[in-house]
Amino acid sequence: MPAPRGAALLQRISDAADAGCGVTVIEFDNEVAAAHSGIRFDLLIVTGSSSLHESIEGVDRTFGPDPLTVALEHVAKDAVVIVPADHPKLVRRVDDIGCNRLTYGMRREADLSAKVFDNQPGETTLMISCGDETAAMQTPHCGEGMAMSQLAAIAVAMLLETPLTEAIEHVTRLPSVPGRMQRITGYDCASVVVDAGGSSSRIASTLRTLRQQRCGGQLWCVMTIDQNDRSDDAMAVTGRLIEKYADKVILTSTDESKPNFLHGAHSLLDGFREVTVARLVADRKRAIAWAIQHAQPQDTILVIGGLRGETAHESRSRIQTTQKLVEQSRREPLVKRYVSPSTIPMFGVKA
Repeated sequence: MPAPRGAALLQRISDAADAGCGVTVIEFDNEVAAAHSGIRFDLLIVTGSSSLHESIEGVDRTFGPDPLTVALEHVAKDAVVIVPADHPKLVRRVDDIGCNRLTYGMRREADLSAKVFDNQPGETTLMISCGDETAAMQTPHCGEGMAMSQLAAIAVAMLLETPLTEAIEHVTRLPSVPGRMQRITGYDCASVVVDAGGSSSRIASTLRTLRQQRCGGQLWCVMTIDQNDRSDDAMAVTGRLIEKYADKVILTSTDESKPNFLHGAHSLLDGFREVTVARLVADRKRAIAWAIQHAQPQDTILVIGGLRGETAHESRSRIQTTQKLVEQSRREPLVKRYVSPSTIPMFGVKA
């Protein structure tokens, strides 16, 4: 269901206050800003892309203020803005309005910084530094995007004067998000990672993380073309990223998007240099089963897309259905695993 705004949001905050809540946390996306309700923010946490003005792919935001501008106009005088230092444009925008700020990042100097120390399948080790204090953090939430979100959460703890080690301990206890880098392991079979996908930058972060966490095997990508996918140009960008990071590519679709499957597949393939590396399987169940049956045990299979529903219940149901498809495919008799065609070198002829 859509996020409340206006009078509905104010009513919900009033009900929370009547119930004894002292703090209200509001999350707003790029299209619906909670600032439209006239609320003053005491703390504003900025996450995501460096260019929020163009964060929705395929949507023209030439006219009107972007959501960050609207949010900054509604911060209180003594508010604190937590902003990623890796995106200098965002930091300058916060400085221009004279707000107190706390920076976090992984590539540039920041008040709270982190470096990736180790990357293993299903686990990332980070070195967190705040001032003259440094601590290690082992987290099942893998990927740079996840790491940045965890840094933002630790930054909030720093404002509340929570010790760094205690803040890290609480963050690492957070459960994994269903459908977001969700790993399904098994015995003598390839690991399967289920992800909802999203923007090209989010897909790139997922693919890059899984490629770094390989243990000598190949990375398979089973890309589901949803009915509500983005523009053709954005799809081509996604296709370019998939070809860059994945070793094997299978394009499939949901039942609802089958009428647009060929069009979406062609849009993705527009970003490929070698279109023959992708296999098209319209039936999603068969696509997942084929990848599991032909992948080597040391391989990683990314099943991405096809999980978003109109409601949270529908999204969870699709995630559970995907898990059942994976488990069912693993129980089926093994077939001859896929082997790339090889060429026999001839004497005196260069390959």
